[in-house]
Amino acid sequence: MKHVAYQIKKKAVLNLMLAVLGLILLATPGQQAHAQATERVDFTVRTTTPNGNYSPRNIGAIWVEDSNGDFVKTLTVWADRRRQYLYTWDAASNRNTVDAVTSATSRNHATHDATWDCTDVNGNRVPDGTYTLRVEMTEEHAQGPLASFDFPVGQPSDTMSLSDETYFHDMELSWLSTLTAINDDGVIKPSDFNLEQNFPNPFNPSTTIRFSLERAGLVSLKIYNLLGEEVDMLVEKEMQQGQYTFQWNAMNMPSGVYFFRMETGGYSQTRKMLLTR
Repeated sequence: MKHVAYQIKKKAVLNLMLAVLGLILLATPGQQAHAQATERVDFTVRTTTPNGNYSPRNIGAIWVEDSNGDFVKTLTVWADRRRQYLYTWDAASNRNTVDAVTSATSRNHATHDATWDCTDVNGNRVPDGTYTLRVEMTEEHAQGPLASFDFPVGQPSDTMSLSDETYFHDMELSWLSTLTAINDDGVIKPSDFNLEQNFPNPFNPSTTIRFSLERAGLVSLKIYNLLGEEVDMLVEKEMQQGQYTFQWNAMNMPSGVYFFRMETGGYSQTRKMLLTR
């Protein structure tokens, strides 16, 4: 009986020790979890005519809504006038074009590109979840063709080649995600260095450049022309681990190819961009 009692007592003590160890691990500060952080969503579509009254002239819009059907952000609008005839976009957005790429009415059908940086109209990063990309186009003073596609934010990078719709073709929807560490106070900590492609690209006159820092250090982000001459410096200072966004306004620069280069510690990367007028 003493041996059995000893074994029971020993097992109870062991279980207690394991429980205490689990509580210690849960309470230990500085623990990190990893998650996928979606940095950018890209969409491309080629429109064709529904033979409206003003064909082939057309106007259109591409925007994002959340899983509740609430407006998040307009990505692009090609319509200098008569935007009210984009009935669905107009009702959803109240014609909000904050950060959107806007252009004139299209004289012919063409391929349209849209990029989303996963922020809302206030510049706040949206929570992970399912979102809907919507595209609308019309050639007359009436409701035109619509298409919509669901996609995830917060999942690993992927590309979807979408099936053609009646007036929307060659569609591709992709999202770029990076693996990040999230510490115990909820701060996102990138797990590597990364310089993203600017968006929009081509652009006129401004574009957005984003990068991630795995660790703190001296960072420089510079712009060069096709001759390799430095034409602008967006940052050169000590920066902490994290994700950063900068705008480059090329209002006073001539059209053409430019390069942006980030350097920090032993890491450097260069990407190309195109300024069009």
